[in-house]
Amino acid sequence: SETKMAAKMVFLAVLLFLAAAAQGEVVVLTEENFEHLTQASTGATTGDWFIKFYAPWCGHCTRLAPVWDELAEELKTDLNVAKVDCTANSAVCGRFNIRGYPTLIFFRHGKQYTYRGARDVESLKAFALGGFSDGEEVPPEAPIHTKVLSRIESMVMSLQLHKDPLVNAVLLGALLAVLIVVPVILISCLCSSMGDDNHAHAPGAKPAGAPATAKAAAAAAAAAEKND
Repeated sequence: SETKMAAKMVFLAVLLFLAAAAQGEVVVLTEENFEHLTQASTGATTGDWFIKFYAPWCGHCTRLAPVWDELAEELKTDLNVAKVDCTANSAVCGRFNIRGYPTLIFFRHGKQYTYRGARDVESLKAFALGGFSDGEEVPPEAPIHTKVLSRIESMVMSLQLHKDPLVNAVLLGALLAVLIVVPVILISCLCSSMGDDNHAHAPGAKPAGAPATAKAAAAAAAAAEKND
């Protein structure tokens, strides 16, 4: 069933997270696994998290990458160090109001603390191990429609655009047409199917061949009476 499949996917994600954490690796978070792994809203069972929100094209993010990897190794027995690619997971980054890259946020017991200090291992480590203050409540998880729009945005952004602007326009138009037309067709088919089912099960509904059968029976009765 879908429920069992979803449970298996969550279980697998947790196993991968535990394996990465045990090896001191930076955990990769996405829209699909963010709340399951971090439990940021509740801070329930997976511990504290220090998360880097970044963009692949950001020069500061690139320079921070080896420092972040080293930090994950240093803190592997204390907390979780992770990262979120905001170009591929805009719903998550929108949830935390990310406006610049990299943004570093520490999550603990349902609160978040934004880091604004030096980007060296010792400073980051000192902050994560107790140097944080002035926390804010973690915002709720993004609603489903926001996630859908984020996925569409990621699909559009990931397109390999052609050098010719006209070709780009055609490609984007085709993508938008598919995204709009396909759901409309599916909804239309579903409504049509439901309408047919309702008609078939309506009280007093007769089979399609009923009128013709009744006429034939009446004609046969009239012919028999005439012969008599």
